[in-house]
Amino acid sequence: MKLHKNKPPCTVAIAGQCAAAQINLFAELTGSFICEFPRFGLIKGMYYYKYREYFVSCLSPGSPAEEAEDFDCVIYVMNPYRLESELVNALRYSRKARRLVLFLCAPRGGAKATVPVNIKLLSGALRARAVFETRFGSRGVNRLLDAVESTLKQEI
Repeated sequence: MKLHKNKPPCTVAIAGQCAAAQINLFAELTGSFICEFPRFGLIKGMYYYKYREYFVSCLSPGSPAEEAEDFDCVIYVMNPYRLESELVNALRYSRKARRLVLFLCAPRGGAKATVPVNIKLLSGALRARAVFETRFGSRGVNRLLDAVESTLKQEI
């Protein structure tokens, strides 16, 4: 029987301008229910994925990009329909963070809508891997977890 040793723990931050999307992602990852951001401090939790322990912190919307330097990886939650307003902030985070993963929120509504952005161009410009949230939440979150794991394997 082969035993697996746990890998060293990593710190992950969830950042972005949309507080509701950040809280939903945090609740999906950690399994804890959060109503709103506290006035001071961070929302903290943890999850396990592929024999590694992740400490997750949720940065408040509008927090400076310098806070991203303290984490191994930053998940930037972005709404593709507000690309003009969020692109500058995402660029700041991509320059300050060690590793960045973009998580593009799915469009809400009944009809299947296309996203008005070139994902390969956006991913190349920000030097980050882009992952789409799907209507079936677990598929998008599993892709996100794989993206975080693969970026942590890469050397800086």
